[in-house]
Amino acid sequence: MAIRYWLGVVSGQQAAWCKRHGVFAVSPGLRRELAELGEADGLVLYSPRTRPTDEDPLRSFTAIGRLTASDVRRVEMPTPPGERLRPWQRAVLWEPDADVIPLRLLRDVLDLSAGWDWAKPLRRGLIEISARDFRILREEMGPPLPEDRPHGIAAAGPGGDPNIAPGAGLLRWREEQSEQTPGAALPLWVAESE
Repeated sequence: MAIRYWLGVVSGQQAAWCKRHGVFAVSPGLRRELAELGEADGLVLYSPRTRPTDEDPLRSFTAIGRLTASDVRRVEMPTPPGERLRPWQRAVLWEPDADVIPLRLLRDVLDLSAGWDWAKPLRRGLIEISARDFRILREEMGPPLPEDRPHGIAAAGPGGDPNIAPGAGLLRWREEQSEQTPGAALPLWVAESE
């Protein structure tokens, strides 16, 4: 069976939780779609917001990896934002050092963002993307140095913006304890200075 590539749409907080637990978790309504993913398929997570209730957008690719098992499981465990849910899950080997890359830096080079209504399919929560888009995202999210990346992040090059300095817009993950949810780690992306 041919390898396919997928984009999952989750909050940044959920993406961080998925990476920490080595899974991709979806709501109960997406069980069938999750089961259709192949065992070695590629998966990228896109996060419109850090937390579902946030007003400020994140609009970034937050994780990339490959599925490692074919079974779909349902495990009861704490999930953001501090509730107990029973999402459907698949095991994923996430790239541990992947950078969080803002969509705006790659919008002009991805097939995903072509066309005026490109964001509409994202509402489904899980969509197939092209092998080309997955390759571009894999190159951009790491592990090369920002100036060695061919699109968006580098100061120049195909799809690059000469007005963006190398590394500009790169976001790094940092966990902070929440006063509202004691003991629960909440994500915070901070722009790195050069």
